[in-house]
Amino acid sequence: MRKRQFSITHSTAIEGSTVTEIENQLLFDEGITAKGRSLQEQMMNLDLKAAYEQSMRWARQHMDFSVQMLKNLSALVMKNTGASYNTAQGSFDASKGDLRLVGVTAGIGGRSYMNYPSLGRWQWAHVSPRHEPPAIRVRIGTCENCQRG
Repeated sequence: MRKRQFSITHSTAIEGSTVTEIENQLLFDEGITAKGRSLQEQMMNLDLKAAYEQSMRWARQHMDFSVQMLKNLSALVMKNTGASYNTAQGSFDASKGDLRLVGVTAGIGGRSYMNYPSLGRWQWAHVSPRHEPPAIRVRIGTCENCQRG
């Protein structure tokens, strides 16, 4: 339990949350909100907790990875803090787990992350949910565990 709270607290801190571990413990265990913290920060922590718990259930069931699984997880993470976007490429709703139609940048120096249409040229090369820790390897061509052509 403590490790999960620690992970959630620090993961949401990266996104700007100032909720502490103790405040999260009260929020998660007792439903008590923290004075002086925004509702958005607290909802972000509750959403991430729900997504974390769902991912652990899927891991115990050895669920195969899929785009739909990732969209469902994204919808849980963004349930109360996501928004709808209308762009030149079309509309999408982050709170519903829709795949981004625009690129994003983050951090000092503006690290860029590709949008979903840009990933179209990539392939799901290998998904291995049962015989090693869950990992998705995305590469152009074949993966190191597949027969090379």
